[in-house]
Amino acid sequence: MVGAGTVTELLRRGHEVRLLARHARDDARQWQNRVTPHEGDVTDPASIAGAADGCDAVLHVVGIVEESPPSVTFDAVTVSESNVRASIRAGTDTLPANNNFYFVLSPGRPVSVLVLQNDSADRSSSVYLTTVLGLSTAPRFTTDVAAASRVTPGQLDGRSLVVVNDAALSSATADLLRAFVERGGGVFLALGDRNPAGSDWPLLPGSLGSPVDRMAMRGGTFGYLDYSSPIFDEFKDPRNGNFANMRFLKYRTLTPAPTDHVLARFDDGAAALVERRVGSGRVIAFTSTIDGSWNDAPKHGMYLPLMHRLAQYLAQFDQPTAWQTVGRMLDISTPVAALVREGQAGAGGTGRVRGARAVVMSPAGEQTSLGEGAAPTVALSEQGFYSVRLTGAGDRRPFEVAVNLDPAESDLASMPPAEFLAGATGGGTITPGGTSLDQPELTPADIEKKQAIWWFLLVAGLVALLAESILSNRLSRRSGFNLFGSDAGSRA
Repeated sequence: MVGAGTVTELLRRGHEVRLLARHARDDARQWQNRVTPHEGDVTDPASIAGAADGCDAVLHVVGIVEESPPSVTFDAVTVSESNVRASIRAGTDTLPANNNFYFVLSPGRPVSVLVLQNDSADRSSSVYLTTVLGLSTAPRFTTDVAAASRVTPGQLDGRSLVVVNDAALSSATADLLRAFVERGGGVFLALGDRNPAGSDWPLLPGSLGSPVDRMAMRGGTFGYLDYSSPIFDEFKDPRNGNFANMRFLKYRTLTPAPTDHVLARFDDGAAALVERRVGSGRVIAFTSTIDGSWNDAPKHGMYLPLMHRLAQYLAQFDQPTAWQTVGRMLDISTPVAALVREGQAGAGGTGRVRGARAVVMSPAGEQTSLGEGAAPTVALSEQGFYSVRLTGAGDRRPFEVAVNLDPAESDLASMPPAEFLAGATGGGTITPGGTSLDQPELTPADIEKKQAIWWFLLVAGLVALLAESILSNRLSRRSGFNLFGSDAGSRA
């Protein structure tokens, strides 16, 4: 955040900027070729040699923030591969297992986004989107803008998300995007005047119709949002913001297929956001524009979090978990899906990974098979590193899972008797002396008064039961006499 803000301010003041960072080329894209990248690491002197040649000044914004005790700050470590094992050993108390803490490290990589716009459009038509994505820090997004009619397979390598910004796609590009989504990629369709492809394009979630003009009515608003979707669940609480003030002057009609999922509708019931699953990937169509030409959405503060959530959901981004807790279950679906998106494992026509299997080795050396034809999950019952080797991934390094004991088990403090008794009995407890452990301020006399009412209720219940028995006996005798007399008369 500090470095990005510094570069932006230097550019605003007219300076020429050279950026030194581990991922300088990716980072520099947010300034659209106005920054010269130089990849290097301050912990590697050879990589930064000559980085400042020809510069008039150097601004150093790299450092380790000192934390207050009892936290400990470690020196910076450069991680070049994913899932690198790491551990911390400290202490010599009577619980040696708790003296070790295991975790895995992975380098922070941005989510790569490709924005496709019509050949005749200028870069300003995507400036709102590229700007808001550039402001995200968790995850970071890097965006490139390209013409929709000249997309090559190489431009999709390493991408997690493609945005089609009111663009007409060539048949070749449409086929490339279909394969991209089947492998696990995400596509966001902003539907304006142009149809992205033919009506039979499998990525279009529904049948596209003519535009609806709401300008005479000062525009429409969102009338329905699916708060069960990960895109909108954060906004269930109105304090996190709402979308009521966005006005939509124009939008396309879109009739979803029965298998499509409508995420949002306008106040007249027309579909606004529709999702379709294709293979391992996701497609969401937005029936208006993202450049502000058909609505005022980019002028509202909720535009930024909405675009962030949409991009994160479509890219299937999950924050890497550094460690798990003993007792959790291990599911290989997440790492397998990541391999499919990276092209390191194949997917069938249904999008499922062919031969999605794995062999899990526990810290003690025990092997367990997971996936098709084997157990779906495995219990993480030991502390240490579980090594997961995925089939169909070539010579890829095993996927490492660090497992630690529950930190609560490291607390050696004595448990208060009240807490122990409450946990053992499932509720409040009274000592043999008559004192309430839940409410120590109550005297034995107060407790007795609270319990006395139950004696009256018990007596009242017994009286009601006795009265009901007497009444039922009398009624049954009377009914039996009448029936007998009637029956006897008929026999006579």
